[in-house]
Amino acid sequence: MAVVQVINALSARTFESNALIRHLVLTCLCFNIIFRAVHVPGRINNIVDSLPLTVLDIPQTSADGRLFPDSHTRGGVATWPPELWNMILGSLSVNIRKSYLLALQEILRFLGKESLEEVEWPLPVSTLLAFVMHCKRQGKSRTAVSNRLAGISFFSRLQGFPSCSALFPIKRAMLGWARESPPGRDGRKSITIQILRNILKCLADVCSNEAESLLFKCAFSLAFYAALRVSELAAHAKHGPSTACLQWEDTKLEGKKLIQRVPRSKTDQLGAGAYITLHEWQGETTCPVHCTRSYLQIRRSTCGGPLLVHLSGLPLTRYQFARVLHLALTSLGMSTVGYSSHSFRIGAVTAAAGLGLQDSEVMAIGRWGSGRFRSYVRLPGYFAVKGQP
Repeated sequence: MAVVQVINALSARTFESNALIRHLVLTCLCFNIIFRAVHVPGRINNIVDSLPLTVLDIPQTSADGRLFPDSHTRGGVATWPPELWNMILGSLSVNIRKSYLLALQEILRFLGKESLEEVEWPLPVSTLLAFVMHCKRQGKSRTAVSNRLAGISFFSRLQGFPSCSALFPIKRAMLGWARESPPGRDGRKSITIQILRNILKCLADVCSNEAESLLFKCAFSLAFYAALRVSELAAHAKHGPSTACLQWEDTKLEGKKLIQRVPRSKTDQLGAGAYITLHEWQGETTCPVHCTRSYLQIRRSTCGGPLLVHLSGLPLTRYQFARVLHLALTSLGMSTVGYSSHSFRIGAVTAAAGLGLQDSEVMAIGRWGSGRFRSYVRLPGYFAVKGQP
């Protein structure tokens, strides 16, 4: 009766049984077969006893329950067509995709394999633990190793096996590592409104012409007041796809307010988009509405695509954004250590928290879905009131 229940439920409590059930289901799917098990009492079940063993053709399994030879468990994904791989990898963000492919390269190098086709899945726990220790001895951080395990788990789950990060020995090893070396405080600094004022003021000396100065004034102002990630603001490169950043056709100036659509973000990989409304701040040199209006007056109206473009029509890139920020801070006599493109977003959150806004309001400004923003706040005594992030 237990066998009947397991077959009809298509699930069991042991890995070995699940491996057999998976083989049965995949075989039946190939031939469009729907099956259901029925219990036959032993006293009348004489059909199976009359069959020779050669007819039964029972599949062989390894000690850990893996069936072989079977393309599903041994290099099966390596035979998938490129179109399918593009679809699967396209479900990941650019940075996550790079991280997972790097993890695959490192585990292949550790195993001494040349390709994914040579790897037998699932990887033994002992191999995974040895890989973790190898990475630690190389000086990799715990976060980096966690990312590697996530990448390995991705390719493991593609073949129907559980995530290696969820294995008990792996979880305990990573937890022990975390306790012996607790994470340090985020060292990135925030850009305050006063620093932003100084940056915009010195852009005339940093940039090559007035048009470039207006471009970066608009970029820096939007980055701060809209709490934008640099990936939402600027293009990844001068040439190539640039539809994920702010678009010219999604920018609307209506009286004393600016309505801007963010087409895609780190937490919006499907591109549902989000709208941001910014209001004019009379007399403020960093006002995003004023800076955007001034920039649009010199922007080529015939040039569609990204909102922030040079006079040549090429889009503002993330590298250029960070580089001009670095030059502006240097021009002001400030140290550039700790400042990055993300400092605008950190500054926006810190300013919002300093004004006494509720957590839900701060989350709406930065389009967060959780309290993760608290780690960005750079206010003394803030966590004593709100609690640790």
